[in-house]
Amino acid sequence: MEVQLIPAVIDTHTQSLMYDYQSPQKVLKPLHALRNLEQFILRDADVSEIPSFSELDLVAAAQLRGHMQGEIAYGIELRTLVEDNTPIEFLVAMHHRLVSYTVAFERYEAFRHVLYRKYGWVKDGIQRDQDTSQTSNFGLHAYIPEPGIDLIHDSLFSARTAVENFDAMQFKIKRAFILENLEEKFQSIMAASRKMVEFIKEHKRDCEGLFRPRLRSMPGWRISQISECLVHLEDYNDALRRNPSSMPLDLKVHMRHYQKLFEDHYGTLPTDLALVKLHKNIGSAGYRRFFESFGVAFDDLDRQYLGIIEGPAAIIQMRHSQRTRL
Repeated sequence: MEVQLIPAVIDTHTQSLMYDYQSPQKVLKPLHALRNLEQFILRDADVSEIPSFSELDLVAAAQLRGHMQGEIAYGIELRTLVEDNTPIEFLVAMHHRLVSYTVAFERYEAFRHVLYRKYGWVKDGIQRDQDTSQTSNFGLHAYIPEPGIDLIHDSLFSARTAVENFDAMQFKIKRAFILENLEEKFQSIMAASRKMVEFIKEHKRDCEGLFRPRLRSMPGWRISQISECLVHLEDYNDALRRNPSSMPLDLKVHMRHYQKLFEDHYGTLPTDLALVKLHKNIGSAGYRRFFESFGVAFDDLDRQYLGIIEGPAAIIQMRHSQRTRL
């Protein structure tokens, strides 16, 4: 494989470049994904090899400067890399899994799309950084604060920039920061889910348990069981929500400023609507009605939790796959 770079044009009077050229290291970054080439040649093209400059005389040719002058070390480094058999960093796939894992923690579907559009690549025909005027009518723009307020969002942006620049080291640094900051929330979600499931299993095994009723009515003696069930359900829901107590001050202020907006959006979720019914009808509704509302809420929360736990497995799998040689 041979790559020839068209020389840059310089001003003969000032000896400065007449155009804003990018460095060879940046332009040739995509070539870093190549391996096992039998031969790789990187050089500046000669004037005679460039059709548009074929009629230039010697004076005009003197106005051209090769890009590889002073870049000999980089040329050797690139040739060594693409002719070698070292593992390849699949940064785009790694970034996609990181964004998917981070987005899985968000409860509201419309906010998820905002995150994908801002920090992801192309999804469902929507280009990232596309104009968000349509979603702005619903206040969705407020979900992503100004830079410097939400460190996870800032790190997602930096991770995407690192991928665009083929900077694997910087991407891994930002990924580690994001995963570390999400770990505490992940552990609290997992603990809340485990307690909810343990409660359900216990009351399925017990012949007098809440989930093994013989009557569809709701006797008064079941109120304590129902109350405990709701506590576990609410804890599960709270664990999946964004917790202001663990946020930096600037982010708390931002969330407080748009609190009404967030409450209006999150209040439309199946779990929140079901909890309103459960709180309203506790002690008066029939057993079947309680079960229906509880089932809606629990299934909604569990669906998100299952989506979250797929993330670590996918990221670990990607880390191992990087060790595979081509």
